[in-house]
Amino acid sequence: MNNKQKLVVFLMIVAIGAILYFGPKYKIVKLDANGQNYIKTKSGSSLYKRCKSQVRFEWPIISKFLIPVVIIGPLLILLLKDKRKV
Repeated sequence: MNNKQKLVVFLMIVAIGAILYFGPKYKIVKLDANGQNYIKTKSGSSLYKRCKSQVRFEWPIISKFLIPVVIIGPLLILLLKDKRKV
């Protein structure tokens, strides 16, 4: 691997991490003990900050950003392959 390919791999990892860190998240707030009634809170609301439930990712939205990174990254690695080496 040459330096350009290593840079592309590093940028792919940084991009995936940034998408997951800054991507849309939500939490489920149960309104009753049975769990039949609940609210889906987005990451910007004040209820989201006060809620203690598990953080979940909005995968349909996140996948719109991840799929191009996962497709374009390996293509760039193949295109930046050193042509002098056989």
